[in-house]
Amino acid sequence: DVHYISDLERQPDGRYVGVVTIYQKFEGTNGDKLAYKDTTKKDITIYVEKKETQIAGRTIEFWDVILGDIRVSETSI
Repeated sequence: DVHYISDLERQPDGRYVGVVTIYQKFEGTNGDKLAYKDTTKKDITIYVEKKETQIAGRTIEFWDVILGDIRVSETSI
């Protein structure tokens, strides 16, 4: 589940940087029985940059989103 997206901050090179926070749920089973269950909170740095490309002689602008570091900030059982 996506929980939070920070405000994007413009960098001197023109890119924008922000953080997306997600919660990842995991359940492990042994046969039909639940053996383990946890939820992990992850913070992912994202880089966003406006780019251009040529398609059929027309210039098209688009946003390029790149994932950066993925940090585990919390795990709950």
